Formats: sequence, structure tokens, C-alpha cells
Amino acid sequence: MITRILITCAIASAFPLLCPAQKQGEALIDSLQAELPMMKEDTNKVTMLGDIAFNYLYSDPEKSLKYANECLDLAIKLNWPKGIGKAQNTIGTYYKFESNYTAALKHYYKALNVFEKNHMMKEASILHMNIGTVYRPLEEYQMALDQYDKALKIARKNKDKKTEAQVLGNKGVIYFETKQFEKQQLVSLEALKLFRELGDRNNEAWILSNLGDGYAESKDFKNGIRAHETSINIYEELNNQAFKATSLLSLGQMYSELAKSEPETSESRKELLKKAIRNLKEAEDILDKLNDLDYLKEVYLAETNVYELLNNHSLALDAFKKYASIQRKLNKKETREQVADLEKKRETEVHRREVEIEQLKKRTEFIYLVGGIILLLVVIGFIVSNNLRQRKLNGLLTVEKQKSEDLLHNILPEEVASELKMKGSADAQLFNNVTVLFTDFVGFTTIAEQMSPKELVAEIDECFREFDRIMDKFGVEKIKTIGDAYMAAGGLPIENTTHAIDVLNAAIEIKNFINELAIKKEANGLVPFRIRIGIHSGPVVAGIVGVKKFAYDIWGDTVNTASRMESSGEEGKINISGETYELVKEHISCSYRGKIPAKNKGEIHMYFVEE
Repeated sequence: MITRILITCAIASAFPLLCPAQKQGEALIDSLQAELPMMKEDTNKVTMLGDIAFNYLYSDPEKSLKYANECLDLAIKLNWPKGIGKAQNTIGTYYKFESNYTAALKHYYKALNVFEKNHMMKEASILHMNIGTVYRPLEEYQMALDQYDKALKIARKNKDKKTEAQVLGNKGVIYFETKQFEKQQLVSLEALKLFRELGDRNNEAWILSNLGDGYAESKDFKNGIRAHETSINIYEELNNQAFKATSLLSLGQMYSELAKSEPETSESRKELLKKAIRNLKEAEDILDKLNDLDYLKEVYLAETNVYELLNNHSLALDAFKKYASIQRKLNKKETREQVADLEKKRETEVHRREVEIEQLKKRTEFIYLVGGIILLLVVIGFIVSNNLRQRKLNGLLTVEKQKSEDLLHNILPEEVASELKMKGSADAQLFNNVTVLFTDFVGFTTIAEQMSPKELVAEIDECFREFDRIMDKFGVEKIKTIGDAYMAAGGLPIENTTHAIDVLNAAIEIKNFINELAIKKEANGLVPFRIRIGIHSGPVVAGIVGVKKFAYDIWGDTVNTASRMESSGEEGKINISGETYELVKEHISCSYRGKIPAKNKGEIHMYFVEE
């Protein structure tokens, strides 16, 4: 029911609480910059550079990165561990805000190593927490909890209540997202008590808001409404309009849910729906002024549902049109940003390589001039005796080259591998019409506990080998495996018009294979794997990620929606979106499921494929 994404706060820079409500003003930045030119190159200047970098994180992220790098360079020059760790931490936070989680973890771990090596345990506990906040959007929930527990242990040992409360609040977010609402309430109430002792009103409201959403998911609307009303009052007191709006959205959704349990003609139902609209409209006004499209579209969707309950279909339609309009804008914006970001990274990498090559050329010209003469004399001396050995070496090189070629083509699509060999890089591409498939084994963790590691790996390997064969058969590109999940896409790297049918045929064959395998397993008294398959069609951005271990990957809302198709499906069935259905309806029989809620996507038209 609750569409709002719970916010995870982290600590960065000089280690204040890093929440949007605490954004520093331009006046503070100006005053810090004014002092900078007069400062000596000492630890005070490192601290000043770090503070400027931190305060720029929200207003101008690129300037934040610039000052953080200056802070790092000076700290390294002075050999000051605290400054080095502080700078690496801020750089990691910048990359986390940019959703570049690999880079964020790289810099966070560098900071952690510095602090642990120098026995700065309070700072180390903060880094463990920051690392946990990166694992959370990656949905590596256990890894996030492990980091939070490490942070919590250190904070309690040092009697650092501020960090302890922050970690407990972040653990509550993990428990919410994994639907462990009792655990969420326990750690959140503990965090709430600590924040109240510290007089930290902003984070008190943060915890109350998250608690309210947890109560709502547990159908405890009474406590949910009370928690959100208290958080709204605090946000009003602090003039934190952005967070106030998200709590108003949740409150409106809860009144709407409560109304559903009342008789349709009752006054109590009408009163609850009026309260829902009142809160949603107030949230709409705030978010419209802030131009916060992500939450504004959720408000319009919630208003659509309330107006439908009021049987006011005209207003419901108007609200839904506003929701759909924003959704289209966000989809286009996300695709453009991804393409621009990938192109920018590619250009930067090409430029860096050109500079390195030029520098290397200049350094080696003189070496080649002198060394070439010496080398020529050495080669002449050995050339006769080494003929036979050279031929043997050439043969070995040919074999090894072929092995490298085969390995590259095994990792990357042939067209991408060829481009990479020719140019040293491969351009990111936007594909407007692609069909993405996700599979996931149902109850995998339970089944895995009944098998030895060797048996488990053999079982997964057997399945994924067959999936690979099926993808080759239907001309579908395997993208990657993520644990027990398998991801593939049709219509790239060479565009075609049959991508949806190709992927559907592959999905049907995968389903049949798993069903046949299950019959064999059950006949032998073994617990079989069961599978869910989800498919969605739309635009994606595709390209190579990494510079050491190449990987061909795809990004975009289409990928996220395909994943939701899988998680919103049922065991043993192929769940497809309305977009995919329109492409295959003339070829494959499907049954309409209706508009089904999908996490962070609202309601989506879904169909089960019928054989």
C-alpha cells in the first residue's frame, strides 16, 4: 500500500548526519570559501576543504567532488590519516548519490581501511554504516545488516549514542523492505528513544515516519496514523516541507485503506476519504512547488484511487492523466540521463587513454633510440639459433590468441567484442524496442539448506547451462546471472522485430524444462526447483561496464519493470506486461490478470501466458 521509499540516512564528511533536511546554506559555503585562500597548507585547510565538499553535496555535486579530491590530495601530501579517510568518505558519498555503487564502495572501503589501521574506531563505525547504506539499494540486505551490526557493536562500545541511533534507524529500513515489520518496530522504537534523548528532532521525525509506514503495512492503521501525524508536526516545526509531504502522502494512503473496510454508503467511509484527499492535496501543493516529480506522481496515483472509491470517475481520470504524464516524463528523463552518463564516461575514458598513450610515447622515444641499437645487436646474435624456438612460440601464441578470442566472445556479444577489439572501447547504445526476461527459483533458500554446496552448485549449473542453450536457440542474448536469478534480453545487440516472440518462446521452453526436471526429482524423492518468469518490453541502454572484468549489461526502467513482472508472478507461470502482450497477442494465447500492484511501479496490466 505505502508507495513511499523509506530513506536511509548516512554520516559523511566531518560526520554530521547526512539527511536532506540538514542541507547547508550557500552563505556557509561562501564564508568557508572566503577563508580558503588565506589558509596555510596544513590540517586545518584539509578540514576546511572537506567541509566545503560536504556542504556542496546537495547544491552542486560536481563541485563537491572537486573539493573532496583537493582535500584528499592535500591530506596525502601531509600524510594525515584522518583527513585522507574523511576525503575518501565524502567521495564515496558523492558516488552513492550518483548511484555509482561500485565506485562508492571502493572509496568507502579505502576510508575504512585508513580508520581501522589508525585505530580510529568511532570513524570506522560510521564507515561500516555508510557501506551498509550502499548495499541496501543493491538489495544485498544481509550484507547491509552485517555492516550495520559491526557499526552498532563499535558505537555501543564507545557509548556513541548518535551513531547507535542512526544505525538502528537504518536497520529498521532494511527490515521494512524485507517485510520483517516486528523487527522494524523494535529497532525503530529503540532508535526513537535515543534520538529523543539527544534532542534530535529531525531524526525523531524520520523514525516516526518510517514507523508509520511499517505499522500501515501491518494493518495497524491507528498507530500508523498517530506516528505520521507526530512526524508531520515536527517537520512543520522544522520547516522541512519535503519530508512533511512524504508523510502526508502516507497518511492519505492510510485513510484511503481504512475507508475500504467501512460500508460503501456509511458516513464514516466518506469522512475517512475526505481526510485522505485533504492530506493528499496538501502533499500535492508542496511537491508541486518543489518540483519533486517522483513523489508527485505517487500522490496523483493515490488521489486516483480515492476518487474511484468516492465514485467520482471524472476526477479520478484527471488525477490518473497527471500521474501518467509525469511517469512518461520520468521514463524519458531517465533514459536520456543514462545515455548521457554512459557517453560521458566513455569519452572520459577515451581521453584518458589518449593522454596516457601520448605520455608513454614521449617517455619511450629516447629509450627506443638508444635501446634499439643494443637490441638489434642482441637479436642478430640470437636470430639463427632461435628460429626453431620462435616457430614453436608463434604456434603457442596463435593457440593462446584463439583462446583469448573464444573467451572474449563467451563474455560479450560478438558485435560488441569486435568493436572492443577494433577501438579499445565499445559505445553505449539506446535500443528502443527490447524484451527483457527475468527468472527466479521459488523458495531457493529453503531448498538450498537441504543440499550440500557441491550439490547446489551442480543443480544451478545444470539449469543455467540449459537456459544458455535455449537462449542460443531462439537468438536471445544472455545478460547475466544474479545468485539464482537469470536475466536475458531479445532485440539486442542487433535490433529485430521478433524480440518479444523470441523471448516468449525461450521462456516457454525454460518453463517446460524446469517442469520435466521437477518430475524426475520428485520421482527420486528429491525437492525440485520451481520457477517464476517475468517479461516486459520497452527501451533500454546497453553497453560494457568495468575496465578490468568486462561485462555487457543493460539499464533502464524496462529492466526494473521486467524484474517486477517476475516478483509479481506465480510459481510455474510466465507473467508478462501489457506492453509485451501487445507485441505477442496475435501469436500466443494469454489470460488477463488485471491491474496488479508492483513494488515502486504502481499498478501494471499483467497477463499469464497460456500454452
